[in-house]
Amino acid sequence: MFFPKKTPRNLIELLNDRVGQTPMRDAYKYPVHDGWGSMTWAQVDRRVKTLAACLLDTGIQPGDRVAIMSSARVEWPVAAFAILTAGASVVAIYPETSPEGVDYILKDSGCSALFVENQQRLDVVLASGEFARGLPTIVIDANTNEEHLSWHAMTNPSREARNRLAQINADTASDTLATLIYTSGTTSKPKGVMLTHGNWVAEALAIDETGIAKQDDIEYYWLPFAHSFGMALMFGHVAIGFLKFIDGDPKHVVQNLKDIRPTFVGGPPRTFEKIAAGVTLRMSTASRSTRMLYELAMRSARKRLDHRNRSGAPYRLQRFGIAPIVFKKLSKSFGGRLRFFISGGAALSPEIGDLFDLWGVPILQGYGLSETCGASTVARYDHHPTGSVGWPLPGTDLKIAEPLDGNPHGEILLKGPHVMAGYFGDERATRQAIDAEGWFHTGDLGRVDYSSPDRPTLYVTGRLKVSCKLSNGKYVAPEQIEVALTATGYIAHAVVIAEGRKFVSALVSLDPDNLQQLALTLGIEGDYQTLATHRAVQAKIQELVDQVNQKFEHWERIVKMAIVPEVFTTDNGYLTPSNKPIRHQVLSDYGDLVEALYAS
Repeated sequence: MFFPKKTPRNLIELLNDRVGQTPMRDAYKYPVHDGWGSMTWAQVDRRVKTLAACLLDTGIQPGDRVAIMSSARVEWPVAAFAILTAGASVVAIYPETSPEGVDYILKDSGCSALFVENQQRLDVVLASGEFARGLPTIVIDANTNEEHLSWHAMTNPSREARNRLAQINADTASDTLATLIYTSGTTSKPKGVMLTHGNWVAEALAIDETGIAKQDDIEYYWLPFAHSFGMALMFGHVAIGFLKFIDGDPKHVVQNLKDIRPTFVGGPPRTFEKIAAGVTLRMSTASRSTRMLYELAMRSARKRLDHRNRSGAPYRLQRFGIAPIVFKKLSKSFGGRLRFFISGGAALSPEIGDLFDLWGVPILQGYGLSETCGASTVARYDHHPTGSVGWPLPGTDLKIAEPLDGNPHGEILLKGPHVMAGYFGDERATRQAIDAEGWFHTGDLGRVDYSSPDRPTLYVTGRLKVSCKLSNGKYVAPEQIEVALTATGYIAHAVVIAEGRKFVSALVSLDPDNLQQLALTLGIEGDYQTLATHRAVQAKIQELVDQVNQKFEHWERIVKMAIVPEVFTTDNGYLTPSNKPIRHQVLSDYGDLVEALYAS
């Protein structure tokens, strides 16, 4: 491990230890007008301490809470560590959060100040209400009015404020609140998850101990930091000390992969689904010889994968034969030296995981929640069986509760130093989530493969609260079906209906980019609503649904499906800022469509 002598008490010490070990190594690279700027660990340390002292000068006190609302950019982790160094805690707000959502989080957390990215985000904050308008606000991009503090002007703190930092570090205990991350709120009001310095230090050191990433790795990061997945990667980066490229503009992903040539990249399942759909579509229109070579390479790679799954043999990159030759071009589109992807934030379809495995760029899945610092289990490069989410991080205990009410699987329970302190201002919800023995009840269903005693491998099988029973008494796990549907690439979001019904049905929203590509191949034109109602498109989507059905038992199969006439977005109220469907809103607004599915 990187810290063999003394475990850091808090995240301030975690950063101090990193700076002391590798002060002149590049920590971050970030977009500038003529390429990429860089910051060494020593430069990060200076900027963090200067900004922290400036926060003290503005009136921030230890114990306060300070929010950050920004896309991924280098200023996000710098601001986060400055807030922590000033003795305050970080309140994470997704950059796409609505004014109503911003107002709720700021009020519920009792924020004392706020970092916002630019004028666009500032406008949302100002529209959220009087509470936000009364907060000291630091704007990262300078092109805003003079009523608010500028990031670039916070460079000259008082000597008194600088002198206070050492004492604040000494006073910051392991159980001091470090971050508040609000749950997605798909079924109820978001809850503020309280994660302490000790939680995050334990998580960061455990990630280091897995050996998944090394100091000579290069990460390309583009996801929001407001998610626990992003924060786990942020703090893990400090523990390990590799180079991290940060550019939160999703339009740059394709070119950045080629320019940066990273060794690993994190992403949500939707990213991998879109890549897979794009490759599949290109292959369907490629020349006969190209398709034959691709299919031959896939068969060769599939034999290796099937053997590995049967035998439990470790994963090894295929270097000889037809597969690496055919997939070389695909590898170059990812930069040419990518070892693996990391998937987080939602469930990944086993079929998508297998596909990338066959291509020679495996996706390592992890499992965890905001309440457990984002990662409690993680697969490893040399062992990632199909559909698994790996085995526990060092220090994490895992067990499956006894199944209830005839459900075939039990609830996943977790215990360890990374489990939250509780829900902010909600002791009742905390007691419901963490039992008297310290086990956190995840609300997810799963099973564990104990065939290898040193790596109890977890498989997530559904959600406890949305596990549905049909009118015939059969159980259905909607999330598993929804994951399989979105894995097609053309279906962006799905809401499966089953509880108390005589059969399973689904409402689906299509991916607008892949829908347009499909329309080109079908020789048709139109906007989303026109294409979604076109007979040829509906036939194609039904064909995909029929393929998905073959993976499930007969009672789990989708009997009827309807394409909704609009894309699910945060703006129309159908998605949370973390891109999850708000189930009750979809079913409420499309209630007539649901009832029509069961009318005959």
